Amino acid sequence: IRNIDPDVHQRLKEGAHARGWGMGAYIARLLELHDACRDLADNGNRAAPESNAFHVGEYVWDRLEALGLNTVRH
Repeated sequence: IRNIDPDVHQRLKEGAHARGWGMGAYIARLLELHDACRDLADNGNRAAPESNAFHVGEYVWDRLEALGLNTVRH
């Protein structure tokens, strides 16, 4: 990736490495997460019919976990 802030590049490398992925796989999953959140923002409960305003956090957590983006402790 060209012209990326060195700190951001390092965070991407660390996030990918912590999961045993290449940076491309990590960025692809981040984009999938962005798409899911964008859909939720644009479409509300239609994007996540099992959720409501009080369960949006659970919906996002489920997407994070499904994409393998849940918290990784070193």
